[in-house]
Amino acid sequence: MREIFDRRGVVVGWLDENVIFDRASHRWIAFVTDDLVHAEDGRVLGFFRLGFFRDRRGGAVAFTEDARRGPELPASLPKLAPPTLPPKPARANIRTIPPLPVTGVRWGTDWWSFLRSPPMLSGNNRGTKAPKAA
Repeated sequence: MREIFDRRGVVVGWLDENVIFDRASHRWIAFVTDDLVHAEDGRVLGFFRLGFFRDRRGGAVAFTEDARRGPELPASLPKLAPPTLPPKPARANIRTIPPLPVTGVRWGTDWWSFLRSPPMLSGNNRGTKAPKAA
C-alpha cells in the first residue's frame, strides 16, 4: 500500500494495488485500470503513470513516493502507518476514452477537483466491466 500525496506533500489517500482509498474516510473512491483513473461510477478522471496522477490535460494532481519525470516534488514526505481499509470493490463499470495527452512537468488541478471532474467522452463511450479486483 502506498501513500498518495498532493502537490504540497500532504497525504490525501492510499493506493492499494489498483484501488484508491480516501485518507479521511478510508472508503474506496477510485480505481486504476490500464493507467486510467476511474471514479466509483466508472467515469474516467485522468490517468496514473510514472507515479503521477494526472488530469485530462496531462497536469499532475497527486503522486506516489516513486514518482518520476514530472513537476518538482516537495523536499520531504510524511510517513504514515497504513490504515485498516475496507474490502476492495469486486467490479465497476468503466468507459473508453480518447487518446491521453502528453505529460509534462507542470501541476494541474488539485486532487479534490480531479476526483469530481466530469467524464472524459469519446465517440465510443459504452461501459465495459473492469477486471475483478483481488
